[in-house]
Amino acid sequence: MSGDARSSSRTMGTLPISFSVRGTPRPQGSKNAYPTKSGKVHQVESSKGLPDWRADVKAAAERVWTNPPTELPLYVVLNFQFIRPKSVSVKKRPYPSVRPDGDKLERAILDAITKVIFKDDCQVVQCLRTEAYGEFEGVHIEIREQTEPIHPWVL
Repeated sequence: MSGDARSSSRTMGTLPISFSVRGTPRPQGSKNAYPTKSGKVHQVESSKGLPDWRADVKAAAERVWTNPPTELPLYVVLNFQFIRPKSVSVKKRPYPSVRPDGDKLERAILDAITKVIFKDDCQVVQCLRTEAYGEFEGVHIEIREQTEPIHPWVL
């Protein structure tokens, strides 16, 4: 397991909360399909390490959230960090603008903490995701109640 959770929640089980999970962030969403002898198709997550990553994120969330899942509308911040490959200079690629896809990284986190911190990920009405290079890999997660109005855009 790769989860090295660090919590900075003010009070256990209340919003806002923040915590970190060290380890290689794994995307969720791409699947490989295999036909079975019965003619059905069996789909398997193509991201190796995803079950362990999700388990680490879930365990970290359970350490900081002790209440039943909230039903509030939520604002979530996900700050992903990756180790820069030695073959990639800061000048060549200042940000990790390569695979894995950020939306799939986000999906893995939200699915891991569903039914722990919130009942359904549809409660996340605003989400900010960042990706950067750093000294270690992992994600820092902040969750708070969405209290400010979200202004609709105009067509």
